[in-house]
Amino acid sequence: EDMSKTNIFTASPLRYSNVKLAANLSYFDIGGLGVYDASGNKTSDFKRNSVDLGITAAGNFGRISLGLTIKGINEKYGSDSGRAFAADAGIIFELMRSVSIGASMLNTGTKLKIGTVEKKLTGGTKAGICIKPSEKVKINCVRAS
Repeated sequence: EDMSKTNIFTASPLRYSNVKLAANLSYFDIGGLGVYDASGNKTSDFKRNSVDLGITAAGNFGRISLGLTIKGINEKYGSDSGRAFAADAGIIFELMRSVSIGASMLNTGTKLKIGTVEKKLTGGTKAGICIKPSEKVKINCVRAS
């Protein structure tokens, strides 16, 4: 009931280049959760929050577009906290004017250790194809794993 999510994002093209740079700061907070003993009496409050900072570079180089994000992740559960580092990467290749294929990898990086618990970051890979039969119609098909 007491959750909030805040994002600050900026992006800018590099002068005289096909490359764009971006930065994103994200804050997620869950408050107002109670901790109870075996008798059902509230003993304390539980807070969970996470802060992510990402720096991105992306560019178009003819028929190929590439993107890479490097990010730091800091999560806190109650009095325990942990950090992880990860990267997202993607590529789009234009086969012909109306057909493109692409692939991406998300959250490839270190594990997040909070207290005695270590977990792998949620991530995966995606691949897809985009077919544009006209300027107003696009058909996308994506496979994720």
